[in-house]
Amino acid sequence: MNGKEIYQNDTEYLLAKYDECVRVQQNDDGGDYSKSSSNDNTDRLERKLACMKENNYRRTRTKNEGTALVLSLILGLLGIMGVGHIYIRKIGQGIGLLILGFVLVMVGAATLYWSGWGVILLIVYFILFVWQVINARDLCKKYNMFLLKTVKEMW
Repeated sequence: MNGKEIYQNDTEYLLAKYDECVRVQQNDDGGDYSKSSSNDNTDRLERKLACMKENNYRRTRTKNEGTALVLSLILGLLGIMGVGHIYIRKIGQGIGLLILGFVLVMVGAATLYWSGWGVILLIVYFILFVWQVINARDLCKKYNMFLLKTVKEMW
């Protein structure tokens, strides 16, 4: 695997990892693990699991870009920013956005009636809202590409 493949589902990914594992084992000891002496599915599954355990394989899952986008967009419109970042495991950044967004909305709404600062704060909230939607989606893409290349979580 050269790190550029994108898989449609977990099954394709697992089969590709197994094929890679088989190639590594064939190079190590010259054995052919890809051909089964019998067509027994149990035997094949046991070989797959043993191969993945030998190579310290840990199953991780990609994050859905659409989910990150919807969480950021819908909840951001309701005044709850940062949930898309929390979904992609940027918890510190997500909580920071959540607190900052809450403060901007509350102070902006409270001062809207008495002064012009409320309008400015709500404009700042809107700019931050747009940025966090775009950033959550971009970070999700970056997370998924890193995960597929290294089989490790990015952060």
